[in-house]
Formats: sequence, C-alpha cells, structure tokens
Amino acid sequence: MKRLLLVKLLMLFLLVTTACHGPRPRHEMPAAGAQSSSELVELRIEGMPGERDSASLGRPNPTLEHTLGVIDEIATRSDRAGLFLRMDPLGSGGARAGELVQALQRVRDAHKPVHCHFEIADNASYFVMARSCDRISMTPAGHAMLVGVAAHLYSIRGLLEWAGVRMDMVQAGRAKGAADPFTRDEPSPEHRENVAALVHALNDRLVSAVAARTHAADANAVIARGPFTSTQALAEHLVDAVEFDDEARQTAKVASHARRITRVALSGDGEPVTFASLLAQLSAEQSNDTPQVPHLVVAHLSGSIIDGSRSSGATVAGDPFVHAMRGFASDPNVKAVLLRIDSPGGSALASDRMWHAVYRLRMRKPVIVSVGDMAASGGYYIACAATEILAGEASIVGSIGVVAGRPDMSVLLDRFGVRMHPIVSSPASDVLMPFRPLRDEERAHFQASAVEAYGRFISRINQGRTVDPARLREAAEGRVWTGNDALRFGLVDRIGTMRDAMARARQLGHLTANSPTHVWPPRPSLFETLLGTGGDEATLPLLGMDSALLERLVETSLALEGSGIPRAALPYALDIR
Repeated sequence: MKRLLLVKLLMLFLLVTTACHGPRPRHEMPAAGAQSSSELVELRIEGMPGERDSASLGRPNPTLEHTLGVIDEIATRSDRAGLFLRMDPLGSGGARAGELVQALQRVRDAHKPVHCHFEIADNASYFVMARSCDRISMTPAGHAMLVGVAAHLYSIRGLLEWAGVRMDMVQAGRAKGAADPFTRDEPSPEHRENVAALVHALNDRLVSAVAARTHAADANAVIARGPFTSTQALAEHLVDAVEFDDEARQTAKVASHARRITRVALSGDGEPVTFASLLAQLSAEQSNDTPQVPHLVVAHLSGSIIDGSRSSGATVAGDPFVHAMRGFASDPNVKAVLLRIDSPGGSALASDRMWHAVYRLRMRKPVIVSVGDMAASGGYYIACAATEILAGEASIVGSIGVVAGRPDMSVLLDRFGVRMHPIVSSPASDVLMPFRPLRDEERAHFQASAVEAYGRFISRINQGRTVDPARLREAAEGRVWTGNDALRFGLVDRIGTMRDAMARARQLGHLTANSPTHVWPPRPSLFETLLGTGGDEATLPLLGMDSALLERLVETSLALEGSGIPRAALPYALDIR
C-alpha cells in the first residue's frame, strides 16, 4: 500500500512540476525590518481576489484580505514611494472592487502616486482604476472592454420540456423569481423590473467613475461607444497614455522619485514545486491553534448554504457552522465575531438553524456582519441575527423570499418506455418522488410550506433588527438591492468595508488593534483538497470550465434537488458585470 501511494505521489509530482514550475520573480519583497531608500512597488492583480484561502498545487488565488494587506503596507511603510499597478480583468464582484478602491486611495492619501497599466480591462477593473489611479495607461494592442453593466436572466423551461421534465414549483414573494427559470419562458414582470433596477444602480456607479475620470458631460454616451481600442480610449480620455508596460513602469518610477522597483507577487508566482515541498504539503497538519488570550474571530460564510455536515469550496454546511458559533459563544477569550458573508442562500432549514446560532452568540458578545459581494436570501437571513450589518455600496442584499417544489420526470420516463409502479401506504407517501406530477392538494401543501417559511423569514428579521414594518414589506417580496438601497430600507446599518467592520468589532469587543485574530473555517489541507473533503469538490471533475457557468450549474442542481423543502436562495447565479 505504501509503495502504491509513493508511486501515485511521484506521478502527481511530475504533473505538478510540469504545470507549475516557472521563473522566480525578478525582485523579492524585503523583510519587514529591511529599509531601502525609496522603492516603487509593482503589483499585478490578475483577477478578483477571493474571499477565502485554499490549498493549491499551483498558484493559489490571493485572498482579498491578503491583497488589501499588501496595499496597506505600501501606504504605511516609509521606504515605499509609490505603486505601479498592473490590472487584469476582474469579472464580477462589485463590493470587493469597492474595497480595492478604498485601499488604493489610502496609498494616495499617503501622498504616494498610484500608476495603473492594463492590457485588457473590463467594467470592474476600469472602475477600480478610474477611482484609484493618478495615471492610467494601456498597451497599444490592448482593449478597454468598458461596455456598461448587464445581467442575463435565463430560462431552461424549454430544455426541460424537451427532455420530458416539468418543474412543479411554488414561491412566496412576488418578485422572488426563483421558479421563473424552470416554469416560465421569460421572467415575471416583477422580477425583471427588480433586476433591471439593480443593473441600473450598479451602472450608475460605473458611470460616475467614468465621468469623474474623463470629465465628460455625458459619461453614459461615452460608455455606449465601447468597447475601445487603445486609440479610441485615448481619444475619449479614458486613459492618459498608450504605451508598453516597461515604458509605463519607468514613468511611475520617475513620478515616485524611487531609486528601484520591487515586484511583489500576490500569489507566489513562480515559486517552484519540489517533491519535498509537495510531500510536506500533503502530510502537514494544518495549524489552527486558537489564541488563549482575548481575541477577535473572523468567520467566513462563502457559498451556497446546504444541510448536513460536509462543506466544500462552493458550499457551507449548516452543522459545522452551528457548532463553531456555539463554541465561540462559550469561549471566554472570544470577545467579538466578525462574520464575513458572501452567499446567495440555499436551504431554508439550514439558514434558520444558522440564524439561531448567530442570534444566541449575539446575546453574549458582539457579532458584526460584513457583506461581501452578496448576502441574499439565506445569506441575509443569517446576517439579520447579528449585532450590526455593514455592506459595500455595490453589495447585493435582500432577496427575502422562499421557493419550494420538485421536478416531474414522468414524461421523460415515458419517452424511454420506463413505467413506474408505486406501492404506497398513503396517498401522499410518494409525494417527493419525481416520477409523477404533483396533485392539486400537494401543490397547495408546498405553497403553504413556502408561505410559512417566508413568514418565519420576516419574523427573524423583525427579531434581529428594528425595521419599520411598512418599509420591510416594500423591501421584501424577493427583491434584491444594492448596499446603498439596503441602507435606505434599514436592511443594513451602514456602508463599510471588511476593514471598517473589523474595527467596529474590535471596538464593541473592547479589543485593541494588536489583539490577535482567529480565522474560521481553517484552511483545508492540500490532501483534503485532492480528496474533495475540504476543497472545491464541485470544480475537480470540471477543470477548465468557465467559473460563471459552473456556478450556474451548481445553483441549478441545488434548485432541482427535489427535496420539497423550502429554499431561501437566489433563482440564479447572479453574475453582474
């Protein structure tokens, strides 16, 4: 057995070294205590930083917290003269883009120039540059894919009917829209109106950034002419110069009066994988020692919410979350908890149990929620149990509504000559089996269950927060909002970043800035990731698939799980760009 394991490890090592071995960075970041006479830091952001850390054989995606920490170090260290930022497309993630903007602004507030250069920019990356950079340049053959914000609502009813599957679904909340992709050929008017309002609100944020950058009288008209070549972008004043990265780098060095350039690789770019390091990662136990002194807990809730005891990179299971919250409540050294949420929701059962755990924790110590890109449906359900909620301007908040139902595969089975012969002990004993249509009385039962879950959702909000009932009714019904609108309705307490939420948690927990933090859940080991027990198991068989498409497939599979249990979840993978 040991010999077989060694052979497998050797084969894995050959694959990894072939894929991952590359040149080391040209410059290494000096140690924290090292001082040099003024350096320009070169930083490349190759995609939207992730919410959570994960084990990886290649180059791990840097976390948002790590990225912000690197930028803050440039702002605070006296030997750092400025920043040369190379920006790649960021994709979706409006709230995280806002946190990058604020971090880069802290560099500028320290009177250190921030010069940005790109080859291809999308809406999100251009927004960050327009709000944060003293100078923007692009490569001559590059493209500014600045085209405005859009969302695509999909319907798979026709596909399902072609396959012989019909969805029996009900919902509570007029604008929820969770059943629309499966039961309608187009979104309901209420759902379309709500998503359109969300898209326009996020687009207004992009328009204001373009207007501030270009001083155009009609920034909407500028965006309408996109996408842009380098010549067109320069003519529209979207960029200050068209040049190659080495030319832009030299300009940034001169502007910052730096004597040398230090390149910092956020993801450990180019670190060679050796057989020894691979064995060490596979065999090493992950350190997750809890500080035995007063400290702050930073807990992450990222992904769809599911029942059970096993989470993955794409999901959060109820059992370990509840267990952790109860442990934090009983630990006298935990003085406050910062709960970072980036979730579209999921199981209403798991959400209610997790809400209860957070609410009980709140009764004993402060719980501050920081909303990342999204706290929708079950994600917001849990958030409303906290002491305070902070959200970004572009965070997606709300979707207070419930959906329930199951598929009917009888037509598909009949098409292939499959005949089901149920033996039942009562008329509804096979109600959860997807082999026949729902009867009217069964559909009515599902509807009553959804309505009851919706009422419970509303009551949890009323219990956790002080919201005017009339305003709550207006904000609910399945509607989704930006952070700014959520503040107006009283769904959140204020607009702020994770850094702001952390400061507030420390303040309420009577902790100093030097008090230690404990992060939950712990980073999975590389061995767990490979086995699919702690990593993003949903992506392992689908390597190379577009991540947005994969998210949609995950959400669709959850919606089709056929349990009949109400779900507090978005009806789609909301990927607004």
